[in-house]
Amino acid sequence: MKKSDKILYCSIETNQNGRPPNGWRIEESARRVGIEVKMFGGGWKKWENFKTKLEILLKEIPKYKKEYDLVLFTDARDVMYWKGKQDILESLEKFKDYKMVVNAETNCYPNKDLAKPQIKLEKSKYRFLNSGMFIGEIDFVIDVLKKCMEDKLDDDQESLQNIYIIDSKNIKLDSNCELFQVMWDEDYARSANIDVIFNNKWIYNKKTKTYPSIFHSPGPTGHLNQLEKICKKRFGKIYSKVFKK
Repeated sequence: MKKSDKILYCSIETNQNGRPPNGWRIEESARRVGIEVKMFGGGWKKWENFKTKLEILLKEIPKYKKEYDLVLFTDARDVMYWKGKQDILESLEKFKDYKMVVNAETNCYPNKDLAKPQIKLEKSKYRFLNSGMFIGEIDFVIDVLKKCMEDKLDDDQESLQNIYIIDSKNIKLDSNCELFQVMWDEDYARSANIDVIFNNKWIYNKKTKTYPSIFHSPGPTGHLNQLEKICKKRFGKIYSKVFKK
C-alpha cells in the first residue's frame, strides 16, 4: 500500500426505520485520539439496503481524491477508535504489498458457500471478510466499490468477498488483527470475543498477540455491550450519554 499519512477517515450515518443517527461513539472516540472522521450521508438519508452504503461512498469519496492518498472507512454505530494516527500508520507497514486491507472475522456471512474459497486464502482464525472496516489506496477503493455497486447482490459484504477471492493479490484481510478487531466470535456462542482482554491503557488479542487500533462490534447487542465496557475503560463517563455535536 502506498506509504502516506494523507488518510481520509470516514463513516456514514443514515436513518434506519425512523431512528435518529447514532454515530456519536465513533466520532467521539476518534476525536479523543486526534482523528476527525467525516460522516457521510447527513444522518437522515433513508437506509434502503446495503446499496445505500455504496451509493453514499461513491458519491463522497471521489471528492477527496486530490487531497488524500488513502481512505479508511468504518461503520458508525458499532465502531470505536482506540489508537491514533501514528499507530495506524505503523500497522500499515505490514501491508505494503497490498492496495486494500479489510476487516476480518470468524463468521462467514451472509453466504456460507463463500467460506471454503476464503479458507484457502487465509488460515488464521480470523479468515472471513467483514466489510465494516477497510483501508486502501483511494483510487483502488473507488474501483472496488464500483464493482460492488454493479453486482446484482444487495449485500456489499458478499460482493466484496467475491472480489477478494478473485483479487487476493491486491486485497488482504487483516487476519492477524493488526489494525482492525471484530468483537463477534463465532467460536464462543457469539456472546463476546474472549480473545480480547483490556484495561484502561491497552487492548490485547491474546490469540493473534496484537494490539488492534479500531474495534467493530457487529451483530447481537451483547457485543455492543462489550464495546461499551471498553469505551468506558478508555474514555470514562462520556460513554454513559449520547454524544451530541
